[in-house]
Amino acid sequence: MRMRKFLSFLTLSLVVTALCGISYGVDMSDFIEDYYGALERSVSDGNPDYLSPFLNMDTDYGRETLSWIVRLNRMDATVRFDRLSVGQVVEKDGETRLPVEDVMTITYPDERTKTFSYRRVYGLVNGKIADERSSFDRIFPVLEGKGAEKQVPLTQSGKSESRKEAVIPESAMPENFLPASEEDQASFFIRWNAPIGLFKELAGSAVSEKEMNEIADNMPPVAEGAMVLTVKSDEIASIYGAFRSLEDVDPSDAMRLTVSRMADDEEVLLKPFDEELGKELIPLSIVEFPDDDDMPRLYSALWKQDRKTVLIALSGKGLKEMIDVASGYGKNVDASCRFEGSPQILMKAFVSNELLRSEMDDEMVLYGKAPLDFEVALLGGTEEISLKWFTNAMDLFVDPTVGGALLPTGKGVPLLGDRILGFLSARLARIDRDRLFAALGSSLSSGDMEEFDRGMEQLYEVTGLKVGDLLDLLGGRISLILGARSRSPIGDVPGLFLLMEPEKSDVLVKVAEALPRIYAMVPPVGLKELDLDGWNRAYGMNGMASATVAVGDKRLVLGAVDYEKIGLPGKIPTVLAPILDEDNLAVMAISVADLREAVKDIVDANGIFLQDDEVREGVDAFMEGSSHISSLVMRLSSRQEGSISVKLIK
Repeated sequence: MRMRKFLSFLTLSLVVTALCGISYGVDMSDFIEDYYGALERSVSDGNPDYLSPFLNMDTDYGRETLSWIVRLNRMDATVRFDRLSVGQVVEKDGETRLPVEDVMTITYPDERTKTFSYRRVYGLVNGKIADERSSFDRIFPVLEGKGAEKQVPLTQSGKSESRKEAVIPESAMPENFLPASEEDQASFFIRWNAPIGLFKELAGSAVSEKEMNEIADNMPPVAEGAMVLTVKSDEIASIYGAFRSLEDVDPSDAMRLTVSRMADDEEVLLKPFDEELGKELIPLSIVEFPDDDDMPRLYSALWKQDRKTVLIALSGKGLKEMIDVASGYGKNVDASCRFEGSPQILMKAFVSNELLRSEMDDEMVLYGKAPLDFEVALLGGTEEISLKWFTNAMDLFVDPTVGGALLPTGKGVPLLGDRILGFLSARLARIDRDRLFAALGSSLSSGDMEEFDRGMEQLYEVTGLKVGDLLDLLGGRISLILGARSRSPIGDVPGLFLLMEPEKSDVLVKVAEALPRIYAMVPPVGLKELDLDGWNRAYGMNGMASATVAVGDKRLVLGAVDYEKIGLPGKIPTVLAPILDEDNLAVMAISVADLREAVKDIVDANGIFLQDDEVREGVDAFMEGSSHISSLVMRLSSRQEGSISVKLIK
């Protein structure tokens, strides 16, 4: 009925136009109302055939409209048009134009809505819409009685701009071309920006210029790029990638070299690709992996605007979708980084809880219903390079009721031993005895469990210490210290020893009482009882090697260290001092510069050892390879976040 009315109305309009000889005066309200109704039904049903009476499907605008409809339908979104205001048909310079104003509202499955106030001018050819010039304002919901706010129009100049001319900014980054995924079981995103430069900073003089060039020759000739891969129903659902070739490399060659260098020994075929991709893209090639049935074909094309950005997708349709997304017509992949700074490499991964459970072994347990989330960023410059990560893996795979979890170490770790080269410090929550035995009982065979019980009984008979005492000793801050001094056959070397600070310090009384029993069983190798200030009981030796065990009111020292040094406060290298004021769950810090000095002192005092080729080569490699590094620090700042930082010497 509406179509008949439209045809009658169109015939009458043509007659009036011919008789009056004017360039305007045609009312097209019914046509636009029917067109918008067809748009709403097409999005809802996923059937673009509703549009055939109104839209020229063979134009760029027609194809873009169909692509827009398909994307909204896949997202289960709906669209509604309101407040239509249709102007008069204008014939000017051989073109037929129809001005229309409307309000378009898109509603997503999660009940989010986006509302836009559009000003459009449709171009008509043979009674069908062939193109569109438009601008819009974003309309926001009214909150607390305030009027609706408007977003800055799409075009800064205020001039209307056609949808087909919605230019992708020249500043567009590779990730701007990547569409977002919807409800996938797993996804992986990576973004990189000239990582070879960062590798050069980190390698320093350890890698020669020739070796660095060889490394570069085996890497893809790509300056920057981004890729997102999604999995659904155990199959690859989508692959989208965008990269920019190095300045002196032709993009088509970059595509060929990238594939060949990443494929190793696997056979790779590059086939011609001549599909019509619109005005923005030039087809390059189709990549096939004939020996790998699980690897899909990859389609590549060159972005015309800069002629150095190569796009990759699973189909020509996917390539055009990437252009739509970069133009602002579609949801973009989340390429944000939770860490401060601009990473040279950013990786993000997501695995649904459902997929985790389906892939896990029966004996494994998953705690919580959240998906597995993972993010890694490599950041750096000329002074420091850091690898930072976030993951909720510990929340999903570690039983929170067992105990033994890491706790904040607290500020001001009381290091001792005079000169400190490095340390590792963590604080453990006390492990519950009953839960420990329950866990052991479920994981050990009955025979192994009986052997464990006998071992604990023998320990009690010899030392008087029970399992609970050992758990008390481990429940607290524990630091492994590199520094102080230790005697050795080659002279004085840095010591390596434990500093234990149990929360239940009364267990140290039991340990002190156990030491004489243990000492009585030790062969006479030079170990002797000592009287040291600040320590309740101590044993040690300084001969061909150093060994010390000392128990105080609040702490215990055990390891290869000269007992004459443990009463001295630790001298922390300036580069490591700020770390003691942090409150991490665990931290490992090494002053590489001070360690280099210590190695040099040992070598200078024992030149004879350099006569051994392997020793000399090892020392030279360490001294030269670390000559530009000041410190190495690894932090576990929370159950979910951590980092590794390398400070460089300018």
